[in-house]
Amino acid sequence: MSQPMTYNDLRQLQIQGRKLVVEFLPPILDNEAYAEAGMRAVIESVGSSSEDDVLKISFSFTEFDEFNKPFESSTYYDKNQSPVLTAREAGFYFPVEKYFFMASEPITAFKFVDDKSTALFARYKASDASASMSYVAWLESQISG
Repeated sequence: MSQPMTYNDLRQLQIQGRKLVVEFLPPILDNEAYAEAGMRAVIESVGSSSEDDVLKISFSFTEFDEFNKPFESSTYYDKNQSPVLTAREAGFYFPVEKYFFMASEPITAFKFVDDKSTALFARYKASDASASMSYVAWLESQISG
């Protein structure tokens, strides 16, 4: 889909029972949470409130835990007040998180991942290599080998 996603588009996809894998885009940084541009997650649930125009999306990062690690930036402060910790290192990584957006506005904080990318990551997870090498290293081995 080339146009930004809307709440209604998202609900239609969810109703179809499709597994909704997303990749976060730079606007996600406005949410000040774990997700960063380039990370991936699965949408677990979508809800809205017409009273206050809020869209609530629950994302699960579990399936893409290894994939997301290289995108974690050091923005959390250590005991010396230096921003050298990732959310994971600071204890602020949660496998499932809820994010809030304006329901009446197009969603620009993520895009859907095509099935080929999802299938490639599934191959990595199913391989013996997933226990011993990162996803990036595995991809490089697929290209060079």
